[in-house]
Amino acid sequence: MEIKAEAMKTLIGQGGEGVLLIMSTLIEDGVIGVKNAAYEGLLNQRKKRPLCIPQAVLKAKVKQVAEKIEKDLEDENGGTGVYSASLSKNYVLANKEWKEDIMTKIVDGHNLYNFIDTDILLRLEELEREEGFRLKKSTGESRPFIPRKFDTDRKFTTERMSNHSSCLGLDPLLAINRASSKSRCQKREC
Repeated sequence: MEIKAEAMKTLIGQGGEGVLLIMSTLIEDGVIGVKNAAYEGLLNQRKKRPLCIPQAVLKAKVKQVAEKIEKDLEDENGGTGVYSASLSKNYVLANKEWKEDIMTKIVDGHNLYNFIDTDILLRLEELEREEGFRLKKSTGESRPFIPRKFDTDRKFTTERMSNHSSCLGLDPLLAINRASSKSRCQKREC
């Protein structure tokens, strides 16, 4: 009943004068009445205004109606199986006659043949010669000053080690036994 009484106070006080409402946020008493009164006051102050559409928007709508889309052109010119859409009509080229050119290669709306360099092959040959020269120069600098004998196997076996040590005049048995003991896992004895 308190809410109804408060709503009646707000209705009486809408004549332009301020309305005093009693509420408590601690016990949440009268909060809804204040909210309703504020809402009603805002609704009463609202004014109707005429619809305003900018001229630029109206012109854009007229222009949009005037432009035909590809689907409309397809319907006018025979339908799906008959009409073939021109993919080159939106290309950005210096000369509009180039749009229907048979030999064009278009990427992102630009004719690639306009950007071909005529002396690119000469510059490519020059670059390859320079690269070959640099490669020869770099390999020449990395060669050793003292030539080495190259091992084709690149493996060190006990057989090769025994042959080499016997050529030097050393006893190969000690070296072979040591290499064998290092290469194999042996069981530890405690």
